[in-house]
Amino acid sequence: MYKQESIRALFPECLLSYFQNIITDYKLVKELRIRKNGPIQVLRGDKRFYLTEKGCYAETPQCGLCFSESEFALLFSHICRHSVYAFEQELANGYLTVEGGHRIGVVGQIVWDGTEIKSMKYFTALNIRIAHEIKGVADKVMPFLYEGEELKSTLIVSPPGCGKTTLLRDLIRKISNGSREHLPQIVSLIDERSEIASCYLGTPQNDIGLHTDVLDACPKAAGMLMVLRAMAPEVIAVDELGGREDYSAIQQAFYLGCKMFATIHGTDMDTLLSNPYMEGVLGKGGFERVVFLRGRAGAESKITICNEKGELLKQC
Repeated sequence: MYKQESIRALFPECLLSYFQNIITDYKLVKELRIRKNGPIQVLRGDKRFYLTEKGCYAETPQCGLCFSESEFALLFSHICRHSVYAFEQELANGYLTVEGGHRIGVVGQIVWDGTEIKSMKYFTALNIRIAHEIKGVADKVMPFLYEGEELKSTLIVSPPGCGKTTLLRDLIRKISNGSREHLPQIVSLIDERSEIASCYLGTPQNDIGLHTDVLDACPKAAGMLMVLRAMAPEVIAVDELGGREDYSAIQQAFYLGCKMFATIHGTDMDTLLSNPYMEGVLGKGGFERVVFLRGRAGAESKITICNEKGELLKQC
């Protein structure tokens, strides 16, 4: 019921009737795209529909509901708790994270000061991504990430939309909580885009384990160095590795004996090895497990687990 209530809270009372089916179907609904003066799109399962004035799903935009400029402004103000200024820093990143862990992408006119994005105004569209926390997706991966009692640093590789972040979240939870076979680990999570823990007012909305500390909305490289200095983690977890500075921070973590769990875009070992920054972080003393994902996110993903040399350990 909590997830349903957190979705209900997104909408002002006068607009709530349009979204009753969305609230009821929250387990199936992935995205809700609302454009000013445009049709409201719903990604439900793997199909895209258009919301009607009766809250039903139509297959064509001609039958869809359109929000006027005033209705869109009312909805946006309600989501921001009637204080857009309070969310100015988050809006400069193009999204908000709200109670329940739901993430709302925002577009409009950027305010640029010549060096960086300061804020956004004249908002034109929202993409409400309904948070779905899937527990258990790491169950078939976990046994291959240990050698005896030793946890192996692991890199999760896949194209977009295959479930990298979902798998990483569940791995963090399980590593942090421990099991009958393995002791709990102290995990520092650098959640740059607020997608893993989905913190709202500093509180994680997703279950990331009892021994996980979150550095929310912090750039990965800076965050990794901060927790290495201050939190004495046994494991550091980050999502979507990017530029040189990320890999430099990872090397520092490995040098200090910390395990790493991270994700990166890619398809296979060849594309991974073509990354110029991978040298020095893949192999003994670095990432010693590579998990490749293909297919749809969640339990239907096809999983291939290899060691650092690309040798197959498990396919499922």
